[in-house]
Amino acid sequence: MNSNLDRAKAYIELFNDRTAVAAQFLPLWHEDIQFRELPNLIAPHGSNRNREVMAAGIAQGAQILTRQQYTILKAIESGDTVVLEVEWEGDLAIPFGAVPAGATLRAHIAMFLEFADGRIIRQRNYDCYEPLPVREKA
Repeated sequence: MNSNLDRAKAYIELFNDRTAVAAQFLPLWHEDIQFRELPNLIAPHGSNRNREVMAAGIAQGAQILTRQQYTILKAIESGDTVVLEVEWEGDLAIPFGAVPAGATLRAHIAMFLEFADGRIIRQRNYDCYEPLPVREKA
């Protein structure tokens, strides 16, 4: 991997690999990484995560989703920053509120990745979810 853009694309591909584990992400993350998820439909208050919490989230995601796919629509590299426009979809393994297991969630994401020493030190996501597919009331 020569450029930060190459590293960013490899990072996204790891999320698409259902067999990937947290240890595979660690070389891409700086020890001081900070991930900020801005408020959205799934996380109304947003979230801030460090490397340890992010690593735990990899295993948790594998239990919540049976499949996920990130598709990069646009990528821009400027200095130590890579900006990605991404479409995401994931199939739920378990119910999420009124959303049944097996439902597909979809989001449109703007992702800002800042690099230091060839690794991601800051990630900021703006996740825009499509309306949730809820169960019909009987």
